[in-house]
Amino acid sequence: MRTTEKKIGKILSLMFGLFMVGLLTLSSCSSDDGGGSENNGNNYVILDGTRYVMKSKAYYTNFDIIGKKWVVLSVDNDNNTRRHFNIAFEEKQFATLNSGTYTFKEYPYPNDAGAYNPNIHFSSSDFNYNCTGISTESCDEAILTSGTVTITKNENSITIDLEGMTDEGAIEAHYEGAIQNFLDLEF
Repeated sequence: MRTTEKKIGKILSLMFGLFMVGLLTLSSCSSDDGGGSENNGNNYVILDGTRYVMKSKAYYTNFDIIGKKWVVLSVDNDNNTRRHFNIAFEEKQFATLNSGTYTFKEYPYPNDAGAYNPNIHFSSSDFNYNCTGISTESCDEAILTSGTVTITKNENSITIDLEGMTDEGAIEAHYEGAIQNFLDLEF
């Protein structure tokens, strides 16, 4: 039984990953900037000492895959470079994501023992940068290995502050501005 659950978990993770790559590729092809503001470099990611301006838009996507819920917050830079970062919260939808500070913890599937607490944890974050082609596959990727994120939600805006370590070095990210709903997906 445990082997079957692990296989289902791996299949769901793979489906989610492939789906996100497709969504990000499609969203990056849009010529619309999502109504975000340039913020004169106030929104950024600093990875291993290099600062990347994040000036375009933030959005959230709710997922419900076979009863497993999660929300992904994404911040795009612009439509030419495909640079973006994502933060995923499992067992959450955007409506249930409260303002607060969350600690990175990988989501064990299934979460029977309750090791992952959706009130204090987030499950993943990545940053795509140094993109050379038209798809997200042409980017370098830094994957979070430890850290915290502080979310402050207001009526039509959000502030995201992330600090931690990735497989490519220390990371710090900040976004403050409008947030829009990208998609609500059910499988």
